[in-house]
Amino acid sequence: MPNQPAILETIEVTSRTTAKNVFWVRWVWETELPQYLVIANYPSVGDPKILDVTRLLIMNHIRALKGGGVAIANLFSQPVEHLSDKALSDGSTAQGITEIINLAKQVDHVILAMGSLPDKSKVAKARYDGLITVIKEEKLTDKVEMLINVTSKKPAHPLSLQGRTWEFQPISEPKPSKKTMKKIADQ
Repeated sequence: MPNQPAILETIEVTSRTTAKNVFWVRWVWETELPQYLVIANYPSVGDPKILDVTRLLIMNHIRALKGGGVAIANLFSQPVEHLSDKALSDGSTAQGITEIINLAKQVDHVILAMGSLPDKSKVAKARYDGLITVIKEEKLTDKVEMLINVTSKKPAHPLSLQGRTWEFQPISEPKPSKKTMKKIADQ
């Protein structure tokens, strides 16, 4: 009798997509272990079945953290070929934030892994600040951490770490705008 391959593990893959948007892709291999949500920048491809380098790095690190599953969502839900504020603006929808928050409520840990994009783009910064505001309104901050570079202690993206161990820090408060500061001062 020939050797039958053994099924070592079943991985359930689900996603929420439209013709233009990839809101999230989720892999679950063990429901009893902690579940993670990793939020990156934007999908590199529109097909949720393709495992690009970022998705592979995230899955490998979540397994190393003894996680039982990971959902990957992005600040922007459409692939961006040439990074610009206009391309990012075109790559976002209000539904994207809603999808992220709904997932955040279902998991044990949320990791922000956007690196320096919010510091380099006004559109990304506004979207990041909006996301953090909703996270706080929904009282989810206790499960949210920022992926950081171990050496610089600055926000990191999984690709920038080049396979090094992940380190986290609690999220920081978004800086209030000058308009908000003026309102506070006038009160």
